[in-house]
Amino acid sequence: MNITKGSLEHKTSWVLLWTLLPALIVGYFDSVTPFEMDFSLLYFAPIAAACWYAGLKGGVPMAMLSLGIWYGADRLSLYHYRNRFDLWWDIVTHAGKFGFVVAAVYRNKLYLNNVKTLKNNLQESVVHNARLRNLLPICFRCQARRDDAQYWQQVEAYVGEQRENQPVNEYCPVCTEQQH
Repeated sequence: MNITKGSLEHKTSWVLLWTLLPALIVGYFDSVTPFEMDFSLLYFAPIAAACWYAGLKGGVPMAMLSLGIWYGADRLSLYHYRNRFDLWWDIVTHAGKFGFVVAAVYRNKLYLNNVKTLKNNLQESVVHNARLRNLLPICFRCQARRDDAQYWQQVEAYVGEQRENQPVNEYCPVCTEQQH
């Protein structure tokens, strides 16, 4: 699949659009319910979805939009904070929670992509190992064959046992000594 920069930005726009709707719905219910009912956890789903499907380019803006929706819902609920510190504390803690969701989902997505890559590499290595296992070390001079236990036997005896391997030439210890 060939993804260009334009198509990636288009995908991010659609993801943000489709995740904004649930965030607005959560914001509406957050604004019409009493202040004691905390809806901030419900904002996590649209943030997580945006981050999962569009990466950081979708997750960070969705977290910021959710923070704005939460703040708007908080203001619409007509709750009066005792002082400005309480208001800023709520803003900072919500921003931290939303940022944590983005970081956790993005990290998990990277982890799963890494696992998928490692699984593909392992499958390729298994296939390559199977090919290497089928190579036969054969002496250049006397045509003896070396097995896995490092014993040399004549090719005619080995070929009678197995036929799936491919010969690879090298010198057996006896021929190596005679060569020098």
